[in-house]
Amino acid sequence: MRKSSKPLLLLYGEADTRPEEANIDTYEAMLIVIPELDEEQVENTIGRFRTIIERTGGEAGEVNHWGRRKLAYEIDHRTDGFYAVMEFTAGERTLTELKRILRVSDDVLRHMVVKLPPSYAHRPLPEPTEATA
Repeated sequence: MRKSSKPLLLLYGEADTRPEEANIDTYEAMLIVIPELDEEQVENTIGRFRTIIERTGGEAGEVNHWGRRKLAYEIDHRTDGFYAVMEFTAGERTLTELKRILRVSDDVLRHMVVKLPPSYAHRPLPEPTEATA
């Protein structure tokens, strides 16, 4: 017997009309943007990803810019990059599209998207501390 993800009984005899996209979760994305760009170009790059999230049905939160930082190790012959952290809510379709575009983007050195547990969602992000040399 195959298990179905749809409930067997619905309240008040109504059909389940929710699309699969109705499963919305909160995520946090950290981007490391290439250091050759200036501040305005970095902002445009991050804005492009915010637009993708909003256009595909998600909701982008505030972006926390950490600024230009030294990388722990060299990536593509680069020793530093612009860090940005963004919280957003999205469904599976939005998340898949965002990850695909992040992978092929030449402006992003590395990215990481993590699903936040409900207890962490919508908490203000801590301000980054200054790195000491």
